[in-house]
Amino acid sequence: MRERHKTFLSRASLVLALTVTGGLLGGGAARADTSFPQTGFAIWGPFETYWQAHGGLSQFGLPRTSVYGAGRDYDAQWFERAVFTYNPTKPDPYKVELNLLGSQITAGRQAEVFFQPAKKLVNFTYFAATSHNMANQFVEYWTKTGGLAIYGYPISEPFVEKSKSDGKDYLVQYFERNRFELHPELLGTKFEIQLGLLGSELLDAQGGPTKIAGLPQSAFYPKPAGGINVPGGGLVDSPNSGTPGPGGAPVPPAPPLPATNHRVLFSNDFSNPDLAGWTPRTSYTPPGETAASWRVKNGLLEQSGRASEEGANNTALLLTNFAEYTDATLETSFYAGGGESAGLVMRYSDKGYYLLRLYGSVPNAAAKARLLKVTPTGGEALLGSTTVWGGYVPRTWYQLIFTTKGNTLSVYIDGELIMKVTDDQLSMGGLGFYAFADGTARFDNLRVTAP
Repeated sequence: MRERHKTFLSRASLVLALTVTGGLLGGGAARADTSFPQTGFAIWGPFETYWQAHGGLSQFGLPRTSVYGAGRDYDAQWFERAVFTYNPTKPDPYKVELNLLGSQITAGRQAEVFFQPAKKLVNFTYFAATSHNMANQFVEYWTKTGGLAIYGYPISEPFVEKSKSDGKDYLVQYFERNRFELHPELLGTKFEIQLGLLGSELLDAQGGPTKIAGLPQSAFYPKPAGGINVPGGGLVDSPNSGTPGPGGAPVPPAPPLPATNHRVLFSNDFSNPDLAGWTPRTSYTPPGETAASWRVKNGLLEQSGRASEEGANNTALLLTNFAEYTDATLETSFYAGGGESAGLVMRYSDKGYYLLRLYGSVPNAAAKARLLKVTPTGGEALLGSTTVWGGYVPRTWYQLIFTTKGNTLSVYIDGELIMKVTDDQLSMGGLGFYAFADGTARFDNLRVTAP
């Protein structure tokens, strides 16, 4: 069994790591052995050379398996957005290749109208080899980030499809090796166009990493010459990664909340696993959906279930049964275990609620803290956002404060005021926690005081 050099990377450290390992690998004198704590797997040798040279984390995502013997003459490794294969009998630069995941995941869909051969459209880029037009929104990205060698030909026309990752509708187009997705919420950033998580979707459909773990170890893959160590920290997940950190990873104790002179209305340190005073809920729409699960484990409140596995709503709320808070300050410790959004809820009632939604520190210009008003008839309305706070780093504790006083809403993170807005529509309701239901958010040391 190969030794894995567990390396925990910060976003800055990741840049350093890729610079260091890229220089070594490019010269062919050494091979890196970089491990990713979110999934517990490493990228070895030529796979890492290829991974770095063609876009790295944002292009292929995190490794989902180790390297294994996939056939008589080649090895393979699964990533969130790709499957790499290594065949030593092929000439360079074709020893490492990508599987045709787009073709695999769309097998059986050829009868659908968007997968049938199409005529050339005016002002579109047309590929006679597969008889499909490429969406104008995707042409520049396809050309600049790899083209035919990385993505292959288009095998569908552009069309709107519901994402399995977040349940939202996106303009997509399938290629031989992947799926392009247009994300209008990230307009103007380098993440406006993203690749589908086809590796994770296909791997999980086949039984996940444990299924691969039972296969023979790699037969041809070169063993690493030695690990390359980089500074410590927490690696920032790739955008829309969909891959939470290891479920058994230890969580450090939450720092205590600072002392307060305000009157305490309610508190809970979650030393008792009983959640009888709380109710799990969903957003108002669609109505009647199952609420995702919450639990107390090891003295922490966990959003414990994944919506995709439970058949639950992605919006996981856990609210106090007492629903008559007016002016109040909610303080808590938040632990970012994965890559999805999480936050707090104030003044929840059948009329609506205020939602603080926090995002991870991915490298784009989008606001990482947003304050919304959510109502049954109007859905989500943005009240305010800020780029002052750079987003959470996974595996890090943060102290959150959300205050409602009259029509003023204030948000503090680690003692710093990051947002203050006004709204006079909602005056009373319950309060509690929000998380995107992927099972990675943790909270501790809840305290509610009079502001």
